[in-house]
Amino acid sequence: MEGKRKKRKPRCKPRVCAICGRVFTPSTNSGKYCSDECRREGVRKYLRDRYARTRKVPDGVRRGADGRLYEHKGTTPNIYWTGQMLSDLKRWYPTTRNAELAECLGVSHRTLIRKARELGLEKDPEWLKGVWRFNGKVLGAIRKRNGGCFQKGHKPKNPFPKGHQMTPEQKEKQKASLRHWRMANPTALREMARKSWETRRRRAQESAQGEETTTTTK
Repeated sequence: MEGKRKKRKPRCKPRVCAICGRVFTPSTNSGKYCSDECRREGVRKYLRDRYARTRKVPDGVRRGADGRLYEHKGTTPNIYWTGQMLSDLKRWYPTTRNAELAECLGVSHRTLIRKARELGLEKDPEWLKGVWRFNGKVLGAIRKRNGGCFQKGHKPKNPFPKGHQMTPEQKEKQKASLRHWRMANPTALREMARKSWETRRRRAQESAQGEETTTTTK
């Protein structure tokens, strides 16, 4: 009967203990400590470091790496609003666009809206009506420059005359054909929306360039 094969111990090179700095030869390749005392001290050191990395930051106001003041409440830092920022927000929010006011205060668009809701601020109705009228005039000028919504001689795809009321049978037939078309072309609607968006963006850029050219000429 053959004897059992002896288990060979791994050949480990001498190394320095991570705690006391003494040179020792570990029994395994993963050994870091020379004794049980150094091993326990190493575990305590690891737990202290982990606690320092994950510990809760004390509540208060501190300056972040970007130079902005943050208010720490629990584990979530929030932007600290100074008295001057709050007074400017209350004064200019009703009659100023959110993007412009957020840039002046140095906060994001979403942070501005959230703070305004907390304070119960709202836009001035008369100012909103003026903004809507101005936007309507801009869109009207763009449509007039582009020849209107529909070109001259445009024929609608609707085969029925103006004022025609569809019967229930015609409505069901139209719905069935639309469902069939969607199943046959699953990405067609997405492509149509993309083309429409690109067309509107191109026309807006062309109108803006035209206005810049007119202003420069004057």
